[in-house]
Amino acid sequence: MKNYILFNNPSIKENKLQVQLDVMKHNKKKLEQYQTFSNYINICDWMIRRQEYNFTIDAFEEYESLHENQKLKVLDLGCGVVPLCNYISLKGHEVIALDPIKSDIDFLVENDMNSFHNSDVKYMHGYGEKLPFEDNSFDVVYSVSVIEHIASGNDLIVLSELLRVLKVGGRLILTTDVMPNDGMNLRKYTFPFTSNTLSTVFDFLGHYENIDEKENRSLLSSLDSLTWEQIHKFWIDSKKFDQREEEQREYLAVGFFIDKGQDFVLDEDKKTELFLQGQNTLIEGFYYYQDVATIREKEMIAKEKVIQQLLQIKDNFETNFYVRILKKLGLIK
Repeated sequence: MKNYILFNNPSIKENKLQVQLDVMKHNKKKLEQYQTFSNYINICDWMIRRQEYNFTIDAFEEYESLHENQKLKVLDLGCGVVPLCNYISLKGHEVIALDPIKSDIDFLVENDMNSFHNSDVKYMHGYGEKLPFEDNSFDVVYSVSVIEHIASGNDLIVLSELLRVLKVGGRLILTTDVMPNDGMNLRKYTFPFTSNTLSTVFDFLGHYENIDEKENRSLLSSLDSLTWEQIHKFWIDSKKFDQREEEQREYLAVGFFIDKGQDFVLDEDKKTELFLQGQNTLIEGFYYYQDVATIREKEMIAKEKVIQQLLQIKDNFETNFYVRILKKLGLIK
């Protein structure tokens, strides 16, 4: 299969999660009081999601076939209420599903979601910036449509953590939202990736593994030529399959995977630099994404060092503004 792909087919027939989605639908009345679960019964079957889940499953099963009769240890980062982790668990593997939204994890645990799927997933609340696992712990790590929701800068910290806990020879599988190039080299908070910002990710991942340059360039070239008209056409064409009210959305998605070739540890100075970048991105979007910003800032890396840098690089007027924001975020008293 291709290591890098743009998901732009508006008429995919198969959803490899269909059995798990049918379980969700069957239990809708029991669990519909949790709005996220009710929403995702439909969202999981959107055409864009079918392609992301199918790609992730195909990439996983290809790796699985190379390690026949081996029980794999798998991490799902940003699991939400999507039953992809249950699908993997039912194949006989050890799966940990982690998400920063505590209410999602509480819902899954309190309602014993494993009992609905006959799976054995371990659900955990936590943050990608500081994963609570030892180095080289997992055979496969995947994250579906998550990293675009993380502040620019923090996203690379998360990637470094995913690869830290991945074994050498293990597989990292990612999908993320994309949009046409906006001429910027840093994403705004919660914005999709572009060819410019995704190339930054590939450059970063190159520290861990030799990126397939041919496929890499092919994907980035596709994004370079991506237009809003193409994106809108995808959503309009796929609406007849999707159960959604809105006519269109402002993104497509891509998927890619790499097999980790060597250990690489992100040094503290680089972590601080990236964290500072993410902190500034969060502050810029704070008033628009207050709840999310608060969640994202609970357990960050090198927090005190970054706060001091923030205060030092601003003049008095700006410092007063940043102090107020930092207090609102609960980072200083």
